[in-house]
Amino acid sequence: RISSALDVLLRVPPVFVMDAVLNSSLGLGGENIVTTHYSARKIKADSVDINATSPEFENGHFAYLDVPTLLWFLLYLQAFLGALVVVLLPTQQLVHVYTWLTTLGAVAWSYLCNQEFVAYAEALSRQGSTSLLLELLRLDRGALLRTVANYGLQLVLALLLSAGQGQGPAGAAVLCLAFLAPTLASLCLLPASPLAAAAGAQLLLALQALARGGPLGALAGALRSGRAAVAQLGVYALLEAHWARLRVPQVLRLFWLARMAGQALRLALAGTAPGPAVCELAVRGCDTAVALVGMASVVAALAQGLAWAARRTLLLEGSPERSLGTVAGLLFLVLALQTGLTGLEAPRRLARLYRNLCLLFTAVLHFVQGMLGPLLVSLGASRSGSHRRHARALALSALLVAFPCGFVAYLWRRHAVSPWLLAVTAFSAELTVKVVVSLLVYGLFLVDARRETLWEPLDDYVYYVRAAGSVLEFCFGVFLFFNGAWIFAFESRGTIRAFMMCFHAYFNIWQQARAGCKALARRRAALHKLHSLPEATPQQLRDFDDVCAICFQELQAARVTRCRHFFHGACLRKWLYVRDMCPLCHSTLHNQ
Repeated sequence: RISSALDVLLRVPPVFVMDAVLNSSLGLGGENIVTTHYSARKIKADSVDINATSPEFENGHFAYLDVPTLLWFLLYLQAFLGALVVVLLPTQQLVHVYTWLTTLGAVAWSYLCNQEFVAYAEALSRQGSTSLLLELLRLDRGALLRTVANYGLQLVLALLLSAGQGQGPAGAAVLCLAFLAPTLASLCLLPASPLAAAAGAQLLLALQALARGGPLGALAGALRSGRAAVAQLGVYALLEAHWARLRVPQVLRLFWLARMAGQALRLALAGTAPGPAVCELAVRGCDTAVALVGMASVVAALAQGLAWAARRTLLLEGSPERSLGTVAGLLFLVLALQTGLTGLEAPRRLARLYRNLCLLFTAVLHFVQGMLGPLLVSLGASRSGSHRRHARALALSALLVAFPCGFVAYLWRRHAVSPWLLAVTAFSAELTVKVVVSLLVYGLFLVDARRETLWEPLDDYVYYVRAAGSVLEFCFGVFLFFNGAWIFAFESRGTIRAFMMCFHAYFNIWQQARAGCKALARRRAALHKLHSLPEATPQQLRDFDDVCAICFQELQAARVTRCRHFFHGACLRKWLYVRDMCPLCHSTLHNQ
């Protein structure tokens, strides 16, 4: 656990560097300016045009791209790419990077102290009547204190760096000489150059790092291992392995929480009221691409926690699937990219974030219903189900019906009619329909489980209920498609929105309609095959005097196959959905 926590912690600072570079617009200007004072009454979702997008670089930011600006852009780009490379390094290489950064810091500290000491010695020499050496011979307290302090600091830094780098006695002596050279030169009244001493020390440390392989060796090894992994496992397996190795969700989550903690501390010290502070934190939490991905990781964790709570409520065994958190995070990112969230001004960004979260929460409730539906069917069909599990499932069903209805009623009272409000309403109504269909099927199975004889119309009733629910869901899907087409045509366009509309039209409309038509065709074919088989007479049932070979229940009415086998009509129809053969002897039941 300690190594895992250290691995995550070491990857967070480079993410902050990437976020800072993006927050500065790569040195091209156009920084995101967020108003620090909000009015909770003025920020409403309907008071701003949330569908308007602001281009990242407009007003001629590229019109005056001079050489200094280009150099700054290249410098920022180099910093961003360097931080990205550091994030992707293995843990051992990360430790080497931080060790190297510590070395740079020690050399810079040595340079600053030497520069100050040399400036003090030169100031004494310019007086003409004295020098640093004379002041030391006179036992001047200030000169003694400065000289001893600088000498001791340089010696300690040199010894620590030589020990940390694993240098031998010769390397340690050369490093100490490089650090102490400005001090000794000032004592001997010789020209001293702190910059040359620092450069020499840094060159010595760099040569030793390169002699051990350095970054080039690490890069070559990474390329060789990556090529071998792609050849053996494929690109997807390689990406999945590195995603787990880098602990990307944990790193992004820690980065975003630390970033928000810093912003909250700044607002608290500034005395900002709680309402405006929450608004500004929400806006600041998605002002750059890195911050947006971090917020998506937090949203994924919250969705995963909601799935875990739902499983605990329903008394389901096993750990919850991670698919809900992943899908919720990806959906949040798609909604943000679709609406250009990071490029919006502060009030528009806050309103759009609020609307995206409303849609996302409704989608998460759909996933919870996906866990609840199969459980209700199994509880209704079981004869010995726990009353506690029944009560919990029914309570969650009531919550999934009441909450969307109350939520939609609240939104209609607070907001004017808009395509977004219609989308949330349709999405919530679809959720309510799904829950009601699950409850009706649960009730039918519950009645069938309490009957002592076979209830043959059960399959028809279940089919009619589910078919009605599927038709309503299909209608909601078509409505959402036309609602999205209206937004695309008259409010906000974009490649991602067009792709999502095509995705929705294919999977949620075309595929659903195709599956429904196929199910209806299979059902009609099964009914036709079943009706072609004769019904058993009472005399045949008395002579047979056995149970149905499919459900093992008494035969009060049956269908007789060509191979003289007896089955319940409902049982045989379910079998005919799958195969056109006798369940016992596998002979053909119906000639094509």
